[in-house]
Amino acid sequence: MKSTTGKFWKQPAIYVLLLVMGAGAAMLGDRLMVSQLPSNSSESKEKTPQPKLQLPVPAKPQAAKAPLPNSFGGGGGNVNFIVAAVEKVGPAVVRIDSSRRVKPGNSASPRDFFGLDPNSGRGGLERGTGSGFAIGSDGLILTNAHVVDGADTVNVTLRDGRSFQGRVLGEDGVTDVAV
Repeated sequence: MKSTTGKFWKQPAIYVLLLVMGAGAAMLGDRLMVSQLPSNSSESKEKTPQPKLQLPVPAKPQAAKAPLPNSFGGGGGNVNFIVAAVEKVGPAVVRIDSSRRVKPGNSASPRDFFGLDPNSGRGGLERGTGSGFAIGSDGLILTNAHVVDGADTVNVTLRDGRSFQGRVLGEDGVTDVAV
């Protein structure tokens, strides 16, 4: 009968020896690198006098002479210009609801890809919502093309709650703009 005790301890002993040698080499390399760095002691540096920098002190801070004009009317008296901007262009902003029929098996859902969607292969209705704004009094609305891309129906809701049926006149997928 052969003794396997020697073989059993031989491989782990080699691994431990290699680990100790690697750690020793890393510590030796660290010490060599530290000894090569220039010293930061204050004795090794010559002290050179630094010239003092004197800046002129203004006699009195000056306030702005006149308020800056803004494009929303008023001469700067309105501190919150965002409120003024919303009041000016807010009525032109609209909500766009779009929907389209999806063919069976044409879903882009990750759940469908992994077979987790129970409605897979049935088709259905995809809905999307976005925003846009009126660019004229004739009812033209500018929005993002991805909001209305392939839409069968487009519904435009104004700020006051009125809703209108819309249609896509044109879209550009490169610039993501649609009318």
